[in-house]
Amino acid sequence: LDTADESLLQELFSEKGGHGGGQALAPISKSLSFDQGFVLAVRAIQYLRKVKAKKRGGKRKVVIGIGGPGGSGKTSLAHKIACVVGCAVVSLENYLDASKGVKAKDENLETFESLDAALLKANLDDILKGEDTDTPLFDLQKRERIGFRTLKASDCSVVVVEGSFALHQSFAQYLDMRISVVGGVHYNLVKRVFRDLKKSKSAGSEDLNENSVLQSIFSSYKEHVEPHLKGAHIMVKNDFDHLAQLREPLYILKAKGEPDMDAVQHLLSSHDFKHSTKKGIDTHIRVPGNEGRLKDWLRISQCGGYYYVTFCEWLAEGD
Repeated sequence: LDTADESLLQELFSEKGGHGGGQALAPISKSLSFDQGFVLAVRAIQYLRKVKAKKRGGKRKVVIGIGGPGGSGKTSLAHKIACVVGCAVVSLENYLDASKGVKAKDENLETFESLDAALLKANLDDILKGEDTDTPLFDLQKRERIGFRTLKASDCSVVVVEGSFALHQSFAQYLDMRISVVGGVHYNLVKRVFRDLKKSKSAGSEDLNENSVLQSIFSSYKEHVEPHLKGAHIMVKNDFDHLAQLREPLYILKAKGEPDMDAVQHLLSSHDFKHSTKKGIDTHIRVPGNEGRLKDWLRISQCGGYYYVTFCEWLAEGD
């Protein structure tokens, strides 16, 4: 909790944004890093639980909304919070309905019109009443609902609703705290596509801007996401992009002695790269029970007092 600035906590817990009794939170005026937002969210949840336990005899639930564009880090933040406070996570991806707002299979399914908002509200109503509720399961690759899972009332003292439209005004009445997350893959993807289109002679670059690229890639963002991010209690600017190494790969050349850098530069002549030389020790570990499968291995590298763990993971569409 050292990353939590006490002044930010005081601003979040101030009564100026509440409706009496100090239960509601006041929005923090500046954007925070991912780690700062995480710590403050945990502290705020602890605060809300204590307040509601006193006022409602422990029967009132705490519902948190985490919204923002796709790839910004909403799911990562939600599950990180869940690991600390032990809450239930409800993902809006499971509330998609392929029969609503979509006419063809190649069209974008992740629009507000494709969301089964009525079912989400019904589930949240059950949770607030302290009842078990059946939440949907959706398969994005099959584009269909594949079943339901039951959320036990005993596991829902705190519920985090995460998804692009989690902060939409349709669900505002259920939320005790709103967290907006921007940046991450979303921001870098828009910048990358904009840069590539500007380089293209046939792209009509004179009329091109980042807003037009954003509208093309995330068609629902301007209308159904961005307006509801404003006024969030905690605003997170996520600088981490877990896909960065797919665009800027790291090549590791292992050699017993000094490598032939002329040969390396010739091989990678089409890339603008920087190189460094380090000495270290690698230990390769095969996962038990998977003999014969070469992809199942771990490599532990010791270099300069640091240890690095490398594993092989196949990337597929839908991951």
